[in-house]
Amino acid sequence: MTAMPHLPEHLDERCRWHDERRTPVGDGPIVVWLKSLFRVHENPVLDVGRWMAAHHDRPLLVYHGLDERYPHASLRHHSMVMDSAEDMARGCAKLGVRYAFHVARKGHRPPAMKRLAEQASMIVTDLFPMPPWTEWVRAVGQIADGPLVEVDGHCVIPMPLYGKSVDRPFKFRDATKKLRKARLQRAWPTLDLSVKPYLGELPFTPVESDDLANPERRWAILRACDIDPTVWPVFSQRGGEQRALERWEAFKLNGLNGYARRRNDAANTNGVSRMSAFIHYGNISVMKIARESADFGTKSADKYLDELLVFREHPWHHVFATTDPHATHHLPDWARRSWRSTINDPRPALPPYRALASGKSPHRLWNACQTGLLRHGELHNNVRMTWGKAFPFWTPDLETSLKWSQTMNDTYALDGRDPSSVGGVHWCHGLFDRAFQPPQPILGLVRQRNMDTHASRLDMAAYANHTQRPAVTTEHPVVVIGAGIAGVIAARILADQGLEVLVLDKGRRVGGRLSRRLHEDLVLTHGASQSGGWPRYLQPWLDEAESLGHLNKSSNEEHTVVDGPALLSHWLEGIDVITSTKVTKLEADDERWHITDEDGHQWQASGVVLTAPLPQATDLLGDLAPSGWSEPIYDPTWTVLVRCSTPPPRAWTNHLLDEQHVVFTTSGEGSYGAVVHLNTAWSRTNLEFSRADVLDAMASEWSTLSNEVKSWLTEASLHAHRWRYGRANSRAPSANLPCLAEAGDAFAEAPGTVGGSACSGAWAAARLSWMLTQDQRPRSAVVQQTLF
Repeated sequence: MTAMPHLPEHLDERCRWHDERRTPVGDGPIVVWLKSLFRVHENPVLDVGRWMAAHHDRPLLVYHGLDERYPHASLRHHSMVMDSAEDMARGCAKLGVRYAFHVARKGHRPPAMKRLAEQASMIVTDLFPMPPWTEWVRAVGQIADGPLVEVDGHCVIPMPLYGKSVDRPFKFRDATKKLRKARLQRAWPTLDLSVKPYLGELPFTPVESDDLANPERRWAILRACDIDPTVWPVFSQRGGEQRALERWEAFKLNGLNGYARRRNDAANTNGVSRMSAFIHYGNISVMKIARESADFGTKSADKYLDELLVFREHPWHHVFATTDPHATHHLPDWARRSWRSTINDPRPALPPYRALASGKSPHRLWNACQTGLLRHGELHNNVRMTWGKAFPFWTPDLETSLKWSQTMNDTYALDGRDPSSVGGVHWCHGLFDRAFQPPQPILGLVRQRNMDTHASRLDMAAYANHTQRPAVTTEHPVVVIGAGIAGVIAARILADQGLEVLVLDKGRRVGGRLSRRLHEDLVLTHGASQSGGWPRYLQPWLDEAESLGHLNKSSNEEHTVVDGPALLSHWLEGIDVITSTKVTKLEADDERWHITDEDGHQWQASGVVLTAPLPQATDLLGDLAPSGWSEPIYDPTWTVLVRCSTPPPRAWTNHLLDEQHVVFTTSGEGSYGAVVHLNTAWSRTNLEFSRADVLDAMASEWSTLSNEVKSWLTEASLHAHRWRYGRANSRAPSANLPCLAEAGDAFAEAPGTVGGSACSGAWAAARLSWMLTQDQRPRSAVVQQTLF
């Protein structure tokens, strides 16, 4: 079957059909499935859907799904897509088209697209040639009753029309010259079509644009998503079609004519268009940008076009022509041979991934680049090349360098998760380039970009001031109450984002449930000895803890805690911490929190992260505490520490296991130790025992086990510790107070686990940032797109 003769040429050339069928099957709706192209103007995917619906008399549904399974799904990427959805809803309403936005989250995870595919007479989707999107499209195509077509709306030269992998940019430029010129001279046709909106039932409950526009309702949706909360939204950056059009108009007016002169100076914040994020999310038509740039007819506009149409589109066509774009075999042969030849070259440093991700490398220029990515989601293209070429010096091999640089780019960059990103990262390792003689250490024949040289031609002070500005600006510090795992994770994330942070803790040193103590000559972890339940987005934190020797992996899900206080102290480096300070009161006025300790010392805070157990938090907040916090949700634990010069008898350890007590043993030079966490039932029944009462009861019970145990106990030294709020058994409600976020065991997704508490700290930091910034988010003005 041939292509439909009546589909307009400017749309037909952008189509990749999944089989021979070209007409709808059945009476179901035509479904436009948006994954990466979020605009109404000059949207060929929407135009193909509307054309098909109008000419085949089918109702039309525009479906936009936001999935937790997107690579590096985070608050940052999700929020940009939600901004886009707000504009899409308005734009589709003006066209008379039904738009349905689905956000996968807790309680809302139906197989939405699968169900729609079973109903649709045809599926029209945007062509985004990256995994896993390509696999998802293939899977939907296999279950759809009607035909499926992918439509390219990302490139001026349609990928289905050219779509070849070319090894050098100049070859791509030459090969596509005629195709490019013809499309620069062609206005995008406006289709005057009347279509029927699909009015049938949907297999999900759509998220309405009013819910996205309301900060608290949007936060509730985000909080229900299984995504990374450590990557905050860029609060100074609003996404969506209207904002994209505003920025493009401003750059045309004030920046395009000076682009060629200023574009390489990363310290000049107005030298480039900063359009890449909007282009990545499909908020603006590259056809429109290219056409209007060409109309300028200046050298600066020509250079901008070269970057847009050659250096950007070249990797898109390359990725389109591959099935595994991240694979190393795409590097040229000379580059792969070169990397093999330098694999044993000594690296100047091998920092953990998390250290690099938080901008703590051996070089100040790189740190300024990465901090800008972390906090603001942007990296100037000229320094981005230098940033990418530093990874081989701090990683053991090519594969790790590629993986870390791609992951870091896609996690933090607003324009990440993109074929251009793949091309850029692989270019740093030799793709689309030639060999450079003579070979150098580590990079071998791959092009060098020396960081010292680059820094010398930059106004480093201006550049660092720009990239290292805080993600959130506050009048007073943020105060974290409690230096256990939840408070420390929250404090570290807040500080890495540039906020001034103060941590207050009543203990003599940090640790919380990861505490240790010296018992005679042996150091014993009398808090949590196992650390499990960590979410995947905190894996770099676990990897760093292992590399420092503070955690040891004991199974796929669990880690043994070696030195919890040392680990938490490491994560608190550079943050003000005051221990032996018991906070007694938290009060708020319209602008700040007032914090008072038992000695009468006071602090003012723009925001608070509260990690105290609920009864203590209730005492601090008084009447502000919710009634739900009075519910008894904690399982107490009495812990007995044992030190002896000989190993514990087997009869003793077997008895403890039989009684469902938890025991951990350790040894030192000439001494043996054990930590016994008595079971919940015993601990609750005897909660108000004194330490002496507990030790007497246990010694009496254990002495009856055998003469060996009795003899061993006479030589042992015992100490008892009460964890009154040892482990939460359910989640508590939030107090929902302004600029106060709760964290800790009672607010964990997996209550009672160290990883769950860590997760709660990450979400608390994000929640606080959200509350501190919502009145600062930019609003979009309406930009007229056409004359009428």
